[in-house]
Amino acid sequence: SLAQSWLTECVESHPLCKTVHEEHTLPTRIIDVGSDNENIERRPVISNGITGKYITLSHCWGNFVPLTTEISTMQKRISGISYSTLPKTFQDAVTIARLLQIKYLWINSLCIVQDDPQDWELEASKMAGVYSGALLTIIAADTRDARDGFLGPRDDRAEIPIRITTDAP
Repeated sequence: SLAQSWLTECVESHPLCKTVHEEHTLPTRIIDVGSDNENIERRPVISNGITGKYITLSHCWGNFVPLTTEISTMQKRISGISYSTLPKTFQDAVTIARLLQIKYLWINSLCIVQDDPQDWELEASKMAGVYSGALLTIIAADTRDARDGFLGPRDDRAEIPIRITTDAP
């Protein structure tokens, strides 16, 4: 609820945020997170004018290769991904998207075909736009890899107080 209140305040009260957080053209492929923990529906959405709000996930791969989309798994991914097969960090990102009532989530390992050099080159060249067009980016930086997750108890000593300001130079 705290994150939802921050997001609402940001989008409704800050003039710059209002324009930044309008609906943007969706990335080439995006995950439809649905509304329950059974399955998530992954649809390849071609961005020819289709707009929406989405969240991106930035995470540490570490020594673990998370669930990916490859040429051989593309059709399987399009037909759906079981929530239980997602690594914990991906599950946590789906949970956040659902709680914030954001329908779409972009995760590079699932939304870029990892073993297709042409797809990787094309989609990687769009990555800055994908991140800048997101309503928000979840940064799961304090994990070894995608199996750790980022929701749960925190060590209070690890929290760094921050102040968010709109007084940009």
